[in-house]
Amino acid sequence: GSRLGLERMKELLRLLGDPHRDLKIIHAAGTNGKGSVCRYVYSALQENGYRCGAYFSPYIENFTERIEFDGKEISREALAHHTELCLKAADRMMSEGFESPTEFELVTAVGLSYFAEEKADFVILEVGLGGKGDSTNICDKPIVTAITSIAFDHMAQLGSSLAEIAVNKAGIIKTGCPVIANVPQRDAAKIIARKAYAMGSRLYDISGIRAAVSDETPFSQKVSMELYEKSYSDVEISMVGRHQAENLKTALATLEILRKSGAVKLDRESLYEGLKRARQPGRFEVINEDPLVI
Repeated sequence: GSRLGLERMKELLRLLGDPHRDLKIIHAAGTNGKGSVCRYVYSALQENGYRCGAYFSPYIENFTERIEFDGKEISREALAHHTELCLKAADRMMSEGFESPTEFELVTAVGLSYFAEEKADFVILEVGLGGKGDSTNICDKPIVTAITSIAFDHMAQLGSSLAEIAVNKAGIIKTGCPVIANVPQRDAAKIIARKAYAMGSRLYDISGIRAAVSDETPFSQKVSMELYEKSYSDVEISMVGRHQAENLKTALATLEILRKSGAVKLDRESLYEGLKRARQPGRFEVINEDPLVI
């Protein structure tokens, strides 16, 4: 089942040696778009030579889609090995009187254990549900966080108003960690801004930055924008739908903040190639071109 809260996750990871502590984590939340944003960031960093881990949910065809490293899904052997480690830790937890971790908590722990063993340069974590009590929120010192959108989702767990949902998603904001927010809803954006201020975190509100779309086809589109005095013109992406221009904007802002802080070095040509290569399975995915099947 789904039970929000971090107590079980903290104990599970403690028994595993806190594998998340030394990882450089990029954390993304939001009602829609967070998976695509994670995919763009992951693909762009890979194309620039970084060995990255990425944690996605849900999976579409194969369970191993949830945990990727360096462009490949986790192998079945590595999945079995790290699952065994996590299940042993879970058994020990329960023998000491703790509640059983949920399935999602176990899978998150498997991913973090695997990324730590592989010594990932960066790890991109997509929030599963909400933010504040989600198991991915165990990362207490991410290098950047991104909030993609706020809308009505999972209301039984997150609240019946946009304000309540925004409070929950703003729960991923950490002390001193820069926050990228692409939230056009004013009331929700104010809540995120207040949380960032309270945590001493620099807020980058990009909701007002315009992204122009051109050359749309069922297979690709081009997006242009001005972002922090930097021009990104005709960035070709393979994920279609105009909403992807907003997701690309959030991803580019995240990458630009990392570049400005000195955390990454980005070659323009490699950046564009990585963004073009990014694809999410099952989201307007073209599975046949003649006849066109989406």
